[in-house]
Amino acid sequence: MHVSVETGASAKAQVERAKLADLAESVFGQHLSMTRTDLESTVKKRLKVGESTAYRKTAQMISEGFILKSAAGLYVLAGKTERK
Repeated sequence: MHVSVETGASAKAQVERAKLADLAESVFGQHLSMTRTDLESTVKKRLKVGESTAYRKTAQMISEGFILKSAAGLYVLAGKTERK
């Protein structure tokens, strides 16, 4: 009998993706869209990190598809088009 076991790296990647998804949600709050500068500034304040870390986290959220760039050049939360 063969049993598949998830690797430690795979589990760590899933945890990191979940953290990025939560961060994307919290960064936008009640905003429909934000500039890249506003995104990085908000990440920096929320996580209490430096500029390079805020830049990296923002880039990761974009590359993972949690944040998308709109036709207007602003960034929006993926899957959210309306806010209450």
